[in-house]
Amino acid sequence: MEYFHQGNNHYIDEDYDDAEIFYSKAISEYENSVKQPQQQYNNNNNTATTTTIYTNELLSKIYLHRGTTYLKLKKYYQALEDYNVCIRINLNILTMEIVYYRKGLTYFELEEYESAKECFKKGLDLLNQIQNSNTNTIIKHSKRDINSYIRYIRKCDVEIEGR
Repeated sequence: MEYFHQGNNHYIDEDYDDAEIFYSKAISEYENSVKQPQQQYNNNNNTATTTTIYTNELLSKIYLHRGTTYLKLKKYYQALEDYNVCIRINLNILTMEIVYYRKGLTYFELEEYESAKECFKKGLDLLNQIQNSNTNTIIKHSKRDINSYIRYIRKCDVEIEGR
């Protein structure tokens, strides 16, 4: 967890190279810690079995932060890889909305406007779901971002039509 916080501090200071290093260390540390075997007992015959327990919420946040760092460093393909990991392991709708927005920005920077538009549309769909949930905090967050989605979808349309 300490590496994650150090990565955040470097990110805030716009020291993206060091932020990348600490987020990568946080991923390694976290993955190693969650892969430690845990003993579980079978109640039927009192035998111990070893299983690996994964918790993905924190890990997906670390990948999201590192992906955003890669975006700032213009390492677009690495950013996409991290965002794709987030999509595979995260079920939190708020995080998914952020991931699709940033993934859209990454594709936009790569001038892959069709893929960018697809990501922005998915993010916008998630925002609509969030708004329909009637949670005041979430709705405030969503209203701030909805115009950005619409603006980027329109930008993608202009770029696609201009080809």
